Amino acid sequence: MFQAADVHASPDHHEIEAMARVSFGGERYRIRTANMLELIANAYDIDAASVLGGPSWLEADRYDIVARTPANTSPDALKLMLRNLLSVRFGLKVHAETKTEDGYGLTVVKLNPQVKAAAGAESKGCQKVPDSSALNQSLSCQNTTMADFVRGLRAWASSVEYVGNLPIEDQTGLDGARDFTLRYSDRAMLAKSDDGISLFDAIQDQMGLKLERRNVTVPVVVVDSVNRMPTANAPNLALQLPPLKIKFEVADIRPSPPDTKHSFSIQAGGGVYAAGVTLAELLRLATNGDSYFYFPGMLAAPAWMDSKRFTIAAKAADNAGELTADDVRQMLGTLAADRFKIVSHQEDRPVDVYLLTASKPKLKAAEGFNRSTCKAGAPPGRSPAAALRTFDCQNMTMAQFAKALPSIAPPYFDHPLVEATGLAGEYDFSLTFSARRVAEAATADPTGAISLFDALDRQLGLKLELRKHSMPVTVIDHAEQMPTEN
Repeated sequence: MFQAADVHASPDHHEIEAMARVSFGGERYRIRTANMLELIANAYDIDAASVLGGPSWLEADRYDIVARTPANTSPDALKLMLRNLLSVRFGLKVHAETKTEDGYGLTVVKLNPQVKAAAGAESKGCQKVPDSSALNQSLSCQNTTMADFVRGLRAWASSVEYVGNLPIEDQTGLDGARDFTLRYSDRAMLAKSDDGISLFDAIQDQMGLKLERRNVTVPVVVVDSVNRMPTANAPNLALQLPPLKIKFEVADIRPSPPDTKHSFSIQAGGGVYAAGVTLAELLRLATNGDSYFYFPGMLAAPAWMDSKRFTIAAKAADNAGELTADDVRQMLGTLAADRFKIVSHQEDRPVDVYLLTASKPKLKAAEGFNRSTCKAGAPPGRSPAAALRTFDCQNMTMAQFAKALPSIAPPYFDHPLVEATGLAGEYDFSLTFSARRVAEAATADPTGAISLFDALDRQLGLKLELRKHSMPVTVIDHAEQMPTEN
């Protein structure tokens, strides 16, 4: 079990890209903006597509988890701890099954002698090694079972566009670990030269095995029951899970020359280099969307904080341990507050937001009990200049749709979104719009381009307009225009 855990719903403003992020370092295991489907898949080490059943909100609601655990905890132990947490805090109950579906099976034709019984006891798996030809990729596999080879093969094969997202099953019946090498060309190289070898031919010629399309049996996890809200955190959580008090050991902050190129990078070992950044940008970078700093209108600050530019080089102590990007961002925020003597508070203020309202709704009530989700679909066949994207949404409430919309169409959102449609219930619908932000048009664009604003209005009967709305704002009460001395 985790020594302590903070579990809560992700804030609405948490991150414009709604995607799970997992990190482990500094005795902290963190999962941010993860839906229950992703949490289960991570805990049971399977693809999200192999999680079946469960309530409709499994993909819609998102959670943040921060847990304390020993620094040397193995990945397998972390998965078991996450399983236990989901069981205790969410009441998750699952059972294992298998299902048959289309995929790729690895079978034996005539085993090549070069696939030898493993010489060593240490399992090193398959590693990419330099190849004498720029045309090929080489894998050196040592003490590797066929099951391990297949697990790795899906990642390698997908990266070279051979099997896509289809499952692969070991159907060789071969026991034990083996040593072997594999040389193949990716599809891009095959298109350029007749001297390459496909992954399929390489496996058959060099290993005496065959990778081919066929029905495969894959393990699945079926959700029997799960609670939407986690149980409350422990009353003494602040004592059990105190904030990490980590700071940069050395930090150099100075004004940037006028011609400085803007850049920001987090470096290995807990270092940061930023050039030509304003203090307002620095606060947003430090929080990475984890607070109201994300949108420009949510930070009330003196004008100079968006104009004066600085260069920062900072490094953590060598004995700081393994630091995650989240740790480094937290350290960066602490550094900015300390060196610029920042004093702030939060208050509700009217700010510019995108308000989603219903004008003449054209929405169909959801049919069945599908999971609440919006998936990318096939756009209509129009001019490539339109850069159209289509999303098919099922069993979505307007509140869920409003949360998903900024991640569906990020170029259109430079302000927060507030849902005010007044529509209850769940709906099935599709939305097609131009991925690149285009202006609203009174008439149809000859290229077929359509802005998100027009698409919502014409296709769904919804309005998305810039309005004033009261929201929590971080107010900078005081900040020095120059940092304290290095």
